[in-house]
Amino acid sequence: MRTFHANWAYVVVSVNLLTGLWGLLFVRRRLPAPAAFWPVVGAGYAALAVQVVLGLALTRTLGNPPGIHMFYGFVVAIAAILVFAFRSEDAKHNVTYFAAVSLFVGAVSIRAMITV
Repeated sequence: MRTFHANWAYVVVSVNLLTGLWGLLFVRRRLPAPAAFWPVVGAGYAALAVQVVLGLALTRTLGNPPGIHMFYGFVVAIAAILVFAFRSEDAKHNVTYFAAVSLFVGAVSIRAMITV
């Protein structure tokens, strides 16, 4: 399970960084995001949820990870949850919020990978 958690981190980072960059492309060009954008955002957050559950299971069986690895896990999980509180009726704002949080999740996940 530890190896899967370590390898799955690459999926979390890749999907969220690419989703964030894709979303910022629409924001920068002032274009509406296509309908395909939202399932990809969901996939990034689902990948993160799997990673968090795996991390919690590993913590239960192996104890706390070294350094502040667990802190980064909590930060990205909370950010991914809280972005839903900022949703609005304006689709362009939603793309901005979710793209920014996806980039944040990807970047902080890289930092979490480095701390192990």
